[in-house]
Amino acid sequence: MGDKSPKYMVYIKILKELFPECKVIHIIRDVRDQCLSCMKAWNKDPFLSAQMWSDDIKKCRKDARLYCSANEYFELKYEFLLDNPTKELSEICSFLGIEYEEKMLVLKQPAENLGDTKHNRKIVKENKYKWKTKMSKEMIKKIEMICFDMLCETGYEIAYATSNDRLKYFDFQVARVKDAWNRFKFDCTSQGGFLKAVMYQYMKRKYG
Repeated sequence: MGDKSPKYMVYIKILKELFPECKVIHIIRDVRDQCLSCMKAWNKDPFLSAQMWSDDIKKCRKDARLYCSANEYFELKYEFLLDNPTKELSEICSFLGIEYEEKMLVLKQPAENLGDTKHNRKIVKENKYKWKTKMSKEMIKKIEMICFDMLCETGYEIAYATSNDRLKYFDFQVARVKDAWNRFKFDCTSQGGFLKAVMYQYMKRKYG
């Protein structure tokens, strides 16, 4: 049995306490494409998304070293999975100790209901490097500067930045407030009104 949620990457310690034998598969996506996706789906601030990308990967890797054995943590790039799904899925299956089957390449039902892969049951090979045509040079450079160190660590191409420059504290907090407001507006629409959105937020905070 498995479960999928991007935020699990920062809860490895808790997951290992609750499920000592669990294994962690960490899929890293190019931060610039991730920022585009978050902007499109929830109108998130791209620079806050960039800093969270860097911080979350750093924490995930650190916690994996602390709480996972060598055969309990598996890391791969999203772009590699799109380019060669058979090879990457075969390696994931080997990590999990199960047999690879060709039918794994097609989902029984769509996994996403937002973004460019919504309603798809098959791998969307073209869902990568969109930042090269859909993002301004200025935005690319700022995102790269925020994530410069982690981009170097993960081996991603850097188009413009030459040094690290994280968000300042005030800018970070302003972006968090703006993102929270935009998410609430999204929930008002998706949940069917203000009161339902409030209840949804309450239940999400209470039960996760």
